[in-house]
Amino acid sequence: MPLSPCLPRSTPATLRGRLTRMALLLTLGLGLLLLSGSWRFDLISPGPVASVHSTLADCGRCHASAASGPWGWITVALGGGRQPEVDLLCRRCHDPGGPHAGSPHSLDPALLALRVEGTSRKVPVSPPSCGGCHREHRGREAVLTDTPGDPFCNRCHRRSVTAFSRDHPPFAEYGRHRQRGLGYNHATHQRKHFQEARLGDRVPGGCASCHPPDADGGARLTHGFTAACGGCHTEEIVGKGRAGARGLEFLVVPGLDLVALRRQGARIGEWPAAAEGRIPPLMRLFLETDPRFRRAWAELGERDLLDLDGAPAEVVAAVTEVAWAVKAWLWEIDRGGHAAVTARIDRILPDWPRLVGWEAIVGMMPVDAVRVARETWFPHLAEEMGLRRRGESPALPPALPPVTALPREGAEATGAGGAVAAESDGDDLLLDDPEGDSLLPAEDDPLLVAEDEGAGEGEASFPEASPAQLPANDEEWSLGGGWYRQGFALRYRPGGHGDPYLRAWLEVASRLPSTGSGGALFSHLGDPGAVGGCLRCHRAVAGEGEVSLRWHAWAPQAGERPFSRFSHAPHTAQAGPPNCSGCHRLEPVPTAPEKRPLPPVSGGLQAITSDGCAACHRPGGADDSCRSCHRYHVTINLPASRACSQLAPETLMRRCGA
Repeated sequence: MPLSPCLPRSTPATLRGRLTRMALLLTLGLGLLLLSGSWRFDLISPGPVASVHSTLADCGRCHASAASGPWGWITVALGGGRQPEVDLLCRRCHDPGGPHAGSPHSLDPALLALRVEGTSRKVPVSPPSCGGCHREHRGREAVLTDTPGDPFCNRCHRRSVTAFSRDHPPFAEYGRHRQRGLGYNHATHQRKHFQEARLGDRVPGGCASCHPPDADGGARLTHGFTAACGGCHTEEIVGKGRAGARGLEFLVVPGLDLVALRRQGARIGEWPAAAEGRIPPLMRLFLETDPRFRRAWAELGERDLLDLDGAPAEVVAAVTEVAWAVKAWLWEIDRGGHAAVTARIDRILPDWPRLVGWEAIVGMMPVDAVRVARETWFPHLAEEMGLRRRGESPALPPALPPVTALPREGAEATGAGGAVAAESDGDDLLLDDPEGDSLLPAEDDPLLVAEDEGAGEGEASFPEASPAQLPANDEEWSLGGGWYRQGFALRYRPGGHGDPYLRAWLEVASRLPSTGSGGALFSHLGDPGAVGGCLRCHRAVAGEGEVSLRWHAWAPQAGERPFSRFSHAPHTAQAGPPNCSGCHRLEPVPTAPEKRPLPPVSGGLQAITSDGCAACHRPGGADDSCRSCHRYHVTINLPASRACSQLAPETLMRRCGA
């Protein structure tokens, strides 16, 4: 029987393999066919985009692989996407953080590392993608800022927060961080000063009297000085009622022991015997630009210049240098004016024009104030400086004979009461009249005859001036501020709050080394009893080698987005005045004087605790998610002053509160 040929039969497994391959090829071909058509984007789209992106017809505006074709899409679908490129496409239209948009929290990594230093938080190696939080293709009504929230936050924050009321970390001095600007103590004012009956209607009616809401009610601002503080403190600033001098000493003729200097032959030229002042810190700052003065001042140390009896020769030589430095400074200002002042400031702090203006640093000093002072104090200064330039130093003139008393009425000029006539040596035009040409009026001079012919003997023709009619002295005359002479000192009196001259010199002094004349000037200007009393309220934050001054109360900055956010509007929406004390509780009134010129940070208010917030923000109550109070994209506006803008990040964090 013949054998039939072998006909192998496919097993079921073989048949399934063939069918699978055919199906795959058919599917792939059909997919490529579909993806090659004009409808391909509609076919693969997971859903409509949000309304804010509905005008973007080109998928390539958001998807980097849109132009790579079907094979590129398959690669992305299998996990080969290039996420950084996608985020760059987002930032073509959105700017969440300027140059650091690609960093975590859109913040400079150095600043972020300092913010989390010493905490349980960690800095992520790379930030989450834009699409990880802002999820698209969820329909036209989707809100892209409706982010996943807490799970995403807990990826980096090691302490997982399941609910605000249960395990949120305690606040760190929250509520005090915005009180850096002014050293105002709420507790002292409300519990002490505002209880004084003498203030009357100047006492604020409530918190809103000083802290109005901003445009949207989210932040509480602070009124300016005139509205909030001027009613009580304006006269204090201008020095009205002040026991001491009302003006800042700019130039002083120091008192010298002229008797001892004459005895030792000191050659300092003429010097006013009535001068008793000391060289003030501001004047010393100018004089120390002269190396000869610096050496002489170091030689003198703390020696009293009004007591030079028995002083050694080197001390007399140092006093002589100091005297000529004072005269040279006065002569320099008299000749050069404002330019002479700023020329010396250039040697003290070369970059001062970046801090203050020209008109502020010289205080609009008038020429007459300087020249009248020079003519009054040193009438022969021009001749003396000429001799000094030729290497000749004029000697100290001999002391004038003392004037004991004017002659009594009816007494002989040469009698017991005629000391003036006796010392005149026949050269007194008022007492000696050899030619009968006396400068005194005759007895029948009509000016001495009373207008009222009926006036009795001894009655005056004009009433005596009352104290109220007497002219005011230079200091009282300058109540509105400006320059004036007082004895042997040229002073500047502030004209009110924000005086540009005082502020300019505080700025300059704060940039100088804390030792030497710069530190002495800052301490002098910052003393609680200083002229103007600027640093009684304005904070001075000490740093490394300089001080940063805070001239303004806190206010929200345009474009600034801090980590935490809070809006007063929904929290004060109840009827009636807001109950601010529910969150802002007063501290006890301090019993010890506050340290100056570094006012306290607290402002007299206790720090806000999380317990008060948790009373409402809890499961089943008000929103207690991370995003209700925190932002991811952070923008911190660095202070504009040079003291902050040019600091290293670690110094910036400590000093400027970034």
